[in-house]
Amino acid sequence: MLYDAFGQRQVVQYQTQTNQYYVVLEVDSGSRGSAETLNLLHFRSPLTGQMVPLGAVARVDPPVSGPVAINHIGMFPAVNVSFNLAPGTSLSQAVQIVQQTQEQMRMPSAITGVFLGNARAFQDSLSTMPLLILAALVAVYLILGVLYESFVHPLTILSTLPSAGIGALLLLWLWDWTSRS
Repeated sequence: MLYDAFGQRQVVQYQTQTNQYYVVLEVDSGSRGSAETLNLLHFRSPLTGQMVPLGAVARVDPPVSGPVAINHIGMFPAVNVSFNLAPGTSLSQAVQIVQQTQEQMRMPSAITGVFLGNARAFQDSLSTMPLLILAALVAVYLILGVLYESFVHPLTILSTLPSAGIGALLLLWLWDWTSRS
């Protein structure tokens, strides 16, 4: 009965030589949005056969406040928790703190947490970092191989990179240490 009133039930279809016409059963469009419309609906009692108003057997409660929309990631409902970085905190430290907090909370296995936005881009960049470094080393090897026309000289030059990197990091650490004191 409710679908007949509010669901636009197709009752009959008329066909002419050029068109088809559908007869649709529904409540008047001016009455569709109010709860009082339900009091106008009647159904036949199986015991007495008389018409009984819907309000005699059902109660309409006013709507309660609730969320206007439910966020989803894929097909699953989601809650967004956002954060800002504290001064002097890097994004990697913030991601690590959020992950540690999630582990300490011991959430059920049905609840998962993922990062979006800048934190997600940061994690994606970290996952491809070894490939990027390898590609850079191969490119440098090829360029040095073409420059020196040798396979051995680029390896000799590239073998000095780890010690040069360690020296650069020590110099930066020393510079930071002297600027604090």
